[in-house]
Amino acid sequence: MDTNTATTTEVLQQNIRQQRQKTDNQSYASLLKKWEYHFRDRIDKILLDAHLFDFPITFEPFEKYFSGFDFQYFTFDNSDHKDLHGFYEVEDALIKIYYADNCVGSRQRFTIAHELMHVYQYFDHEFQVDIEAIISPVIRKLLIERLADKSAAYYLAPLPLMAVQAQKTCNAIQLAATFSISPRAAEICLSDYGLCT
Repeated sequence: MDTNTATTTEVLQQNIRQQRQKTDNQSYASLLKKWEYHFRDRIDKILLDAHLFDFPITFEPFEKYFSGFDFQYFTFDNSDHKDLHGFYEVEDALIKIYYADNCVGSRQRFTIAHELMHVYQYFDHEFQVDIEAIISPVIRKLLIERLADKSAAYYLAPLPLMAVQAQKTCNAIQLAATFSISPRAAEICLSDYGLCT
């Protein structure tokens, strides 16, 4: 192979990689929006079916939605792995949620909700098909985690309930106490929902 052919091949391969990256970035944005609203709709259904309007939101409605499965919750110390806050396992009809217990209660609740959203993602076939279509494993992982974060926040502080409370106060610390989430999570919810602007 001569030098010109090798250079041309390298340029073509680089162009293909750049095009794939561009496609993945476009897919990320459109899939984030699509699945954010899909999971919000599912969460609304879960909470409405449970007739749950008390604070803080518990995980019982989610467990009830996945009838036929047993849920077990386990704690662990993440001192050696500060970035690991939680994970889940599915074994037949048993769903195990693991969360770090050496952090504040609102962080523990968020981690549990985050892992429950991963469980939902795991069982959503259409979601899995969309995710597998993303070529870049980095973009794929980023989308999965961002959606789990957004869905967890929505589960713990759903828009309809947050809107009612935001009419009383826009103070993130007070809203955080009401929903048993962190003040930062309350600020993000207010911003995402377009409340108190």
